[in-house]
Amino acid sequence: SYECHNMHFAVFAACMIGDKKTALAVSSDLTCAVQRTKRDFPDDSHVARVLVDAFVMVEYCVYVRFGMWSEIGGLPPPPSDDHAARIFYSYASAVAGSVLARADETARHLGELRKAVGECPKDLVMQNNPLHRLGDIALHVATAEAEYRGRDSWTQSLDEALELEDGLAY
Repeated sequence: SYECHNMHFAVFAACMIGDKKTALAVSSDLTCAVQRTKRDFPDDSHVARVLVDAFVMVEYCVYVRFGMWSEIGGLPPPPSDDHAARIFYSYASAVAGSVLARADETARHLGELRKAVGECPKDLVMQNNPLHRLGDIALHVATAEAEYRGRDSWTQSLDEALELEDGLAY
């Protein structure tokens, strides 16, 4: 919906200027608008998924942007049938676990992210790109974050994420 689009721009602007309070408030409102829009469309509506699923990631990304690692750990897991939310929840949780040096938690969330990407239908699109491709990028970035804290191979994972990102439609 256009309402979601406008809120996304407000969140992005707030993140760019470091306005955590506004970014959190508007991203929370955006999540509610996404849920409302999805509820108002029929269950099988491809339009609803393409138009609003892209905004599911925003609130998770705001938490990552402002380094709210403990708060990420307190977020409830999304429903198992919400592929976009599962991917970006697992991404944020894996990054938070890495930053907090919680190796077991990080490994568990990386496994959940890998599983969420693997279970994502190949024809599920978020705006211009298949969701599983975005999930692959998230997996490589989260892996690089985990490796950065313990191994020298983190740049390879980040390079692979950048290579995948180069293939996205903008």
